[in-house]
Amino acid sequence: MPPVDRIADLHCHPSFKSLLNEGRGKVPGRSAWDDMKLPIDVKALDILRSQSNLRQLHSGNVNLVVCGLYGLERAFARSELFDLLFRISKPLDGPFFRAIRKGRHGYRDLMQMDLDALNAHPHDPNDGTRMVRVLGSYADYQPNSPDVQVILSAEGGHNFYGHQNGADDTSWPVIRNNLDHFKQPGNARLLYITVTHLAKNALSNHCYGIKTIRDQDFFPNGHGLTPLGLAFIQEALDRSGGRRRILIDVKHMSLQSRIDFYRYRREHHATDPFPIICSHAGVAGISYTQIFRYVDGWYKPVLQDHINVRYIKPRWIEGTEFNPWSINLYNDDIAEIMASGGLIGISLDERILGFGKVAMERMSPHEAFKPSRYQMTIRDDRDVDERVEITAEATLKQFCANLLHMIRMGGAVPGVADPWDHVCIGSDFDGLIDTVNGATSADTLAWLRDQLSTTLPLMAAKAGIPMPSADLPSRIHRLFSGNLVRFLQQHFA
Repeated sequence: MPPVDRIADLHCHPSFKSLLNEGRGKVPGRSAWDDMKLPIDVKALDILRSQSNLRQLHSGNVNLVVCGLYGLERAFARSELFDLLFRISKPLDGPFFRAIRKGRHGYRDLMQMDLDALNAHPHDPNDGTRMVRVLGSYADYQPNSPDVQVILSAEGGHNFYGHQNGADDTSWPVIRNNLDHFKQPGNARLLYITVTHLAKNALSNHCYGIKTIRDQDFFPNGHGLTPLGLAFIQEALDRSGGRRRILIDVKHMSLQSRIDFYRYRREHHATDPFPIICSHAGVAGISYTQIFRYVDGWYKPVLQDHINVRYIKPRWIEGTEFNPWSINLYNDDIAEIMASGGLIGISLDERILGFGKVAMERMSPHEAFKPSRYQMTIRDDRDVDERVEITAEATLKQFCANLLHMIRMGGAVPGVADPWDHVCIGSDFDGLIDTVNGATSADTLAWLRDQLSTTLPLMAAKAGIPMPSADLPSRIHRLFSGNLVRFLQQHFA
């Protein structure tokens, strides 16, 4: 078991922003060890700030991370938001973005670039004693090492598409071949795959997650898992012929896709079970069977193939609130994941944790919550907008509320001996997120851990969740490293 001061993160992107830097691979200070250099200090650029580069991870004693390899979706590259960022942020590599926009790079190639950037500098150029190592199994992990030790995952099934003549190839033989590469001994190994991401996907309908960009590719219009997606999941999990199993991450799957996946697991893996991962999440605070009570209205925009749904935010202890968008975990999801022996990583994205006024969710017309006025509950807080200021104190309360809701739901699941064994940090740092105040980067995770020693018992008491003082250090340790280490020992041998 690693020392208490070592921290582990189930989901972050240490090398991704080095790909966005102008002069990447050519100019000193443009490696995965370095900060993204921004010309001005404004809130609009917060999503571009470095949050988990290798130097920040090392400085924060984060010695074990799962790196989500990711090919940037073209919908980002062609967005007006990034056009604006090019004009005000010189470090962004404009030619690289234009090449993505025009389809000159396939997603599989972009994912490989992300991996190459991670491997390009094993030592910190400014301090040769600092190292990064990519692990092939739990046996390679050194608990007491100060090195940044990385396990790989892939965020988005689009990363496995083929690419010919500037167009994506989503044929099954091509996708299967790209997937099989990571299942063969001797090649780079993935712990899990996040089947879909933020844009339309040939494998699965996704949850709406980008409120600042209005590209149609970000608006869901599918219905659950596709036949191709089910074949992909089956292939990822298959371990016949000595091939390695790759676990499935339900983050970003639409609600119907998650329901389809849970059904697949029950029907096809009763004798060969596997744990479910949700790598970077917050909670909706309710069961999806209760969602109509929190829908405040919906409409279909003219000439658009999606439904806009407006919500009321569920509220809980100490003024905390939850974001009921379907990108977050419903009580039903928490039960499925914990009952499977799985792991939930808690995100440090302010929107996911429930801060701010909840925006409209865009949903597929095949999956949208469209209650009649008789199903919608009239609530006293319907027109109240009490925006919680994102202070460090509020961060601690919102984080604890999300964590304790998971614990409360998991504690009611038959067969779950201890729900505290199924939660960890899944920050999503450098995943183009607005981080919460106080926990803004990997080198501030120790602050979050230390503050929980005081805040967590107080919030647990408000929630009616037992928190014996003798158990507190162990629970915080498991949250910040122990649970992920144990999970890898069991499922990444």
